[in-house]
Amino acid sequence: MSLNSAAPRTDIAPSSDGADADATPARGMPEGGWPTIARELGAGLTVACVALPICISSGVLAYSPLGPEYAAQGALAGLVCAVFGGIVAAILRTSSFVTNIPTNPISFLHASFGAALFGAWNGDAAMVLAAYPVFVLLVAFWQILFGISGLSRIIKFTPYPVLGGFVTGLGLLIGLKQLPVLFGVPSLSALLDLARHMSLPHPLTTLFGILIVVAVMVVGRIYPKFPALLSGLLIGFVSFHLLRLAFPAIDLGPTIGAVSIGSFWAMPKLDMSVVLALWNDKEALRIILLGSLILSLLGTLDLFLDLRAAQNLSDIPIGPRRELIGLGAGNIVAAFVGAVVVAISFSVTVANHRSGGRTRMSTIAAALILMAAVFLAPSLLFAIPMIVLAALLIIVSIRSFDAMTLRMAQDAFVADDPASRARARRNLAIAAAVAAATVVGQPIIGAGVGVLLACFIFIADMSRPIVRRRATAAAIHSKRVRSRHDLEVLKRAGPLVSVLELQGVLFFGNSDDLATELRDITERAVIIVLDFKRVSDIDISGATALQQAAKRCAERNRHLILCGAQPGYATIVNEAVAGSDNAFVLDDVDAAMEWAEEAILRAGSGGHSVFEQDLAQADLTLGMSAPDVEILKKHLTAISYPAGASLCNAGDPSDRLWILTKGTVSIRVSGPHADRRLASLAPGCSVGEMGLLERQPRSADVVADDDVEAYMLTGMQFEALLRDHPRIGQAILTNIARQLAQRLRVTSEDLRLADQ
Repeated sequence: MSLNSAAPRTDIAPSSDGADADATPARGMPEGGWPTIARELGAGLTVACVALPICISSGVLAYSPLGPEYAAQGALAGLVCAVFGGIVAAILRTSSFVTNIPTNPISFLHASFGAALFGAWNGDAAMVLAAYPVFVLLVAFWQILFGISGLSRIIKFTPYPVLGGFVTGLGLLIGLKQLPVLFGVPSLSALLDLARHMSLPHPLTTLFGILIVVAVMVVGRIYPKFPALLSGLLIGFVSFHLLRLAFPAIDLGPTIGAVSIGSFWAMPKLDMSVVLALWNDKEALRIILLGSLILSLLGTLDLFLDLRAAQNLSDIPIGPRRELIGLGAGNIVAAFVGAVVVAISFSVTVANHRSGGRTRMSTIAAALILMAAVFLAPSLLFAIPMIVLAALLIIVSIRSFDAMTLRMAQDAFVADDPASRARARRNLAIAAAVAAATVVGQPIIGAGVGVLLACFIFIADMSRPIVRRRATAAAIHSKRVRSRHDLEVLKRAGPLVSVLELQGVLFFGNSDDLATELRDITERAVIIVLDFKRVSDIDISGATALQQAAKRCAERNRHLILCGAQPGYATIVNEAVAGSDNAFVLDDVDAAMEWAEEAILRAGSGGHSVFEQDLAQADLTLGMSAPDVEILKKHLTAISYPAGASLCNAGDPSDRLWILTKGTVSIRVSGPHADRRLASLAPGCSVGEMGLLERQPRSADVVADDDVEAYMLTGMQFEALLRDHPRIGQAILTNIARQLAQRLRVTSEDLRLADQ
């Protein structure tokens, strides 16, 4: 969905990463020699043909508030702005097939500004026309400012229903404004009078316009790759003049009008007296400032959408900030040559890509071909009938109905899921409100309503509960694999550890809620873990709430662990708990839970080390009698490893397992960029048992985290146990199966919680 609605598209979405590719070198002359250059020039010819009706109709639209006598001048202005503004934008932007010309929706917004100023200056068309360059310069100024400052990134967060409603309302307005031309009356009110009296003053003109619309629809269905507006222009132009030649008395309405090359010098020029008049007229100044700001905001958003869609067509290096600054520079030039705002036309961009255009050469060639058409055949260009332009704009209006908004309307009533229906109805209500405000109050009012609704939606989203999920150590575990004995201890003490997964933005609107919840938790939990993985930002109120929580934990001898903080606000989190012995920051929730588990185990062992465990308490000896453990011990080899040593490496033969009695080990795999820890095992656990059973080469490294003591059982020793003491060997196999099942259950639970 885009403001540029001359061609439908459904494969785009606003960019979500906000990254700027300005550092990417611009592409210059296309490689491949003359065949490639010929391809670019041929694409330029196609682009010029597709852009011609859009440029003419856009210029006529922009100048329409001044009266029908300005139609020819507006058509010329649309063409010369496409030529000079498009060339400058193409040179300064990243080299690609993206094409800049005046577009119908943007020109309609331009016309809305002109109409408002026309009313403020009591119908002084000359003064309004003289103010057009100032307006376009202001649009360029805002665009360049947005690009330089980076404020343009904020615009991308406009909710889709707001934009869809605005575009749909804009399309309706474009169509409504063309109905008087189609029915041969001066205004919509006159058209309503005709409807009441059931009469048509110019039935042939109306019939001709309707037939053009139908013909374009039919041609578009039969030949979908042929540009719809170009086909309408050709069909309408030829039919109009053939009918007038065959039947001289027939009245099908006027043409754009006679324009000479000298009319180029009659384009509106920047006049300081007009600038002073605007400065001294507060109402006019408000109109021009607000209108230029809104148009630049919408044009910027449209640019982002079109650039993303262009990247879907072809992988091209695009820097949004550079593109926006280049477009602003193109509008500076447009202000001095015709004062019609230039934007990206997606339909023309698609035509350029399909024709083989890949660099700025095709867009510059198209501009030069349009210039040649203006200077070599002005009488042919401006013999285009007004009824044909009206029919083309009605087609633009029909195609402006946002496809996603129509899908929302369907889902609001037929979606299977009640939650989906409710969400669709809410979005549809927002889109309908913006569309209605746009149609009834004109685009500036509609844009204002859209901005207000976007703010309300933002506030509603920000008001979501800051706590996404609550859990205890009984439900959430670290990745460290522990013995069955330790797991029983942790299960009983689980409620002593409270885990809060936070979401959204921690700010003044929800910091009090978090502070209240933390105050209640400190009454029953001794360790509190706050997971910030889903938190996007923290303000000063949120930081204060964390400071107060850390102070309260210190007073009550509780521990507060903050984890998962994003780099953008990690400093705030660290400073919030700085100086507190009972609050600290860890990398992620796994590290936090590991610390909490060891604190619980240490407390349960009377302060003894949690990194030591007797062989009789190990998982592999579960259910064995003391004599059986002694027999097993005779078949084991006591071994120790210093911290950092490898018990085994990936690719080694799998001919032994280890029963850990002191220290911990990590299972690691090597990747192309870094090593990754898959799991950690504590005393009482065994490692290497799967390899011992299947006798396949090791798939990972096992590394000692600290000084490790263990009992090693080799493949030969295990076979001897199975032969001489089958009861002990069978117990070992049973415990290995139980151990693997337990680990699988923990992994499944972790995956289930991750999906919530």
